[in-house]
Amino acid sequence: MHIIQFLTLYGVVCGHFQQHHPHVNHLQKRNAISNKSNPIATQVLIIGAGISGLEAARLLQKNGIKTLILEARNRTGGRIWSIHSKNGHILEMGASYIHGIYGSIPSGLLTNPIWDLTQEAKIRTHATKQKDFLGSYQIGDSISAIQSWFNEYMIFVREETRISSTNVSFGYYANLFAKQKNFTEEQQYAFTNYLHFFIGAVEGAELDAIGAKGYLDINSVHYGRNHIFSETGYMALTDYLAKDATDIRLKEVVVKIAYNEKSAEIETN
Repeated sequence: MHIIQFLTLYGVVCGHFQQHHPHVNHLQKRNAISNKSNPIATQVLIIGAGISGLEAARLLQKNGIKTLILEARNRTGGRIWSIHSKNGHILEMGASYIHGIYGSIPSGLLTNPIWDLTQEAKIRTHATKQKDFLGSYQIGDSISAIQSWFNEYMIFVREETRISSTNVSFGYYANLFAKQKNFTEEQQYAFTNYLHFFIGAVEGAELDAIGAKGYLDINSVHYGRNHIFSETGYMALTDYLAKDATDIRLKEVVVKIAYNEKSAEIETN
């Protein structure tokens, strides 16, 4: 084992997938050169080479602060993981698209930071439309009817959240809306499935766990078409952040953290 001492800790939750990536060989060579028998000191230690950890390192390094990133996997990217097939297709196993490219002040403080980074890195993207997404629906219910229900439902939720001070879930409002519409069992299934696809899947949570008021407040700031990295995969963004990181150690699983008022000590396997 070896120990790393540092003054400030920035933690990003590490995942459990480990897959090969073009950055791995370069970073593994860097690891082999380092002397793992001696304690290493750094100003800031970052746990996890996902997008949050990589961006934290980039911003700190811009301000002259020394960083060291520990990553349990054998690749960078964290939950962002793009697989390239032999015939040139890209499969996104994690993040898939940018949730809106504009903010309430275009190119200002409230723009989507992921979009800003994409523009800075000059990564080409492709705008998507609602028809580009696939979902499953009950036979007999046309997609246009379900889309109409969805639009009506969103208006209904907006009105309900204006008069409600509590952050009631989308699931609650979905049941309330279905009762008012007097849906059949099949219609309610199709409608709920549509909500899961366009809201639940995007947020990565069940409808009962997503507060409607908070969701609508956030979406009033970030809006615009969803974009995807159709030519490169989403990992092109984390690759861009990782390329200038001064010190990334792969396959370093943190097993112990101890700290006091003056310093912190990290132990890896």
